[in-house]
Amino acid sequence: TVDRTTDGTGRVNQLTFAEIRALDAGYDFTPDGGATYPYRGQGVQVPTLEEVLARFPGVPMNIEIKAEN
Repeated sequence: TVDRTTDGTGRVNQLTFAEIRALDAGYDFTPDGGATYPYRGQGVQVPTLEEVLARFPGVPMNIEIKAEN
């Protein structure tokens, strides 16, 4: 779900890319136990895998794809 890390709710597989991209991915980040939320409303978006790979070229990554079945 997107509930814990964004300002949205719902299962990722039930949202469109546009709906996920519109979420505030910095909404719930707090470095100080909830006193401040410095990235809330700052335009932080959920990145695509392509964007992550482009941003961190050459960095080893472990990508785990989970399925219910």
